[in-house]
Amino acid sequence: MRQRPGASMLVLIACLAASVCYIGTVTEGALVTLLLPTVTVVGLLAVRLRDRPLRALVFVTVVTVVASEAVNVASGAYQGPAARSTAIAALATGLAVVLSGTRRPASFLLPVVAVVSWSLALGAGGQVQLLAVITAGLALLALAAVEREQRVFVVPPRWSASLLLALLLVIGAGIFASLFQLHNDSRQAASPFQKTLARTITAPAFLSLSNGSPVQRVSSPTSPRTSSLSGSPSSVAHAHRAKVRRLVRDMLWAVLALVAALVLVVCGRLVWAAWAWRRLYARLLRSAAPPEAAAWLWTIAHLSRTGVQLPAHSSPDRIAAGALDGLTERLCEPVQKLACTVAPAVFAAPGTVLSTEDVWSMARCAANTAWTSAGRLRRTHARWRLP
Repeated sequence: MRQRPGASMLVLIACLAASVCYIGTVTEGALVTLLLPTVTVVGLLAVRLRDRPLRALVFVTVVTVVASEAVNVASGAYQGPAARSTAIAALATGLAVVLSGTRRPASFLLPVVAVVSWSLALGAGGQVQLLAVITAGLALLALAAVEREQRVFVVPPRWSASLLLALLLVIGAGIFASLFQLHNDSRQAASPFQKTLARTITAPAFLSLSNGSPVQRVSSPTSPRTSSLSGSPSSVAHAHRAKVRRLVRDMLWAVLALVAALVLVVCGRLVWAAWAWRRLYARLLRSAAPPEAAAWLWTIAHLSRTGVQLPAHSSPDRIAAGALDGLTERLCEPVQKLACTVAPAVFAAPGTVLSTEDVWSMARCAANTAWTSAGRLRRTHARWRLP
């Protein structure tokens, strides 16, 4: 089945977000000029060849090896493990895009996890908590888009509110875990593959939940947590209350940020849907097709938007003859009136049955009747749907 590139582009965006996690291990210049461009090129190549998985994997592997060698020469020894990070991120991105077009599209999550895991193995875990949470949310959206694209020919595509709820739960759980770890664990993230980390390579402050500076290791056997609790009971209680207040404040800001993001997403979707319906109306009005056929298509689209699904065998001549299956009582008269005009007009000269304004007036009347006869919940869902 040939897929549209929309879902694959969402997978590529999730992989790019995962690749930004390497900002805690390589310098910002290497990330912006070497790693991210390589990942983007490899991902776009995989999107272009996603219908031929074997050829896509071969090209992705070759391009990744050549680009990694070029990054190794260009980065030198003072910009962190840029070559290894580029190789893992680019190869995993190409593999994720290819897997999203197979019979098991959810398997693309494994390469995304591999990209983030390798950045944690290089020592970026204590600095890019927020980026990991963002990557998880984008991967969830990409998974929903890929699964919807796979099942579009089996059942009618339908976006449920459970997807939005699951996304909020994942982002909220990630932010809570990051804040809890930040306030209760002062240890530095260790690297199992690299004994010494470049302390000059740190993530920017706006991408990290901490202040962005590396945590200095304590040489004494007493842990930082034990030393911070030493002192009088009143000072310990005051420090604990201050920590709780900071945690509550950070959680409130996180909740407000989630609510603001949700409001922006909902408003953007509503504006996008309204613009799409206006654009469809303008395109049908300016199309070279007969006005009766364009008005009929507009009416059928609006009936489907409000939840009225006509049977597959319904046609203007059958509805004009009285086959009103799937229509409510209020919709029978305007839809049948439009069908009685459209059926003979298809085989007649343009403008010989009714004028274009009259045909579109009947189409708008049928669409308005379908809109007013729908319930409040159905109208709310109709505002969200695209044509």
